[in-house]
Amino acid sequence: MYLLRKGAVAVIKDDAVSHTLTRGAFFGEITLLFPAVRRTASVKALTECEMASLTKADLMKVAENYPDFLDMMSTVAKSHLKKDEHEQQRVAMDRSAKQQPAPKATPQQLQQRGTCARLCQCP
Repeated sequence: MYLLRKGAVAVIKDDAVSHTLTRGAFFGEITLLFPAVRRTASVKALTECEMASLTKADLMKVAENYPDFLDMMSTVAKSHLKKDEHEQQRVAMDRSAKQQPAPKATPQQLQQRGTCARLCQCP
């Protein structure tokens, strides 16, 4: 996990900048707290940055004295995961809607439009 002490970074998802982070922000908490979860974004420096890193062992040492900190980090990570999940569902639905062919018309609908006679032998 990284704590941004100085500078600005862009958070990149699906090859587009999702948002930017500045001094005081952190990233990488999802992988630190939930190692089985695949990385959800990339981060690219926009300016010269100064960062501090926090390993899992460091986090557990902090949590011994400040258990609320670990709870807060877990809450934030879960919130980020939930946002990512909703965004992935929205993107999937958008893609699906774009790829689905137009629904086929019934013979009655075609007949009402006056095109049925050319396509079939409906009475």
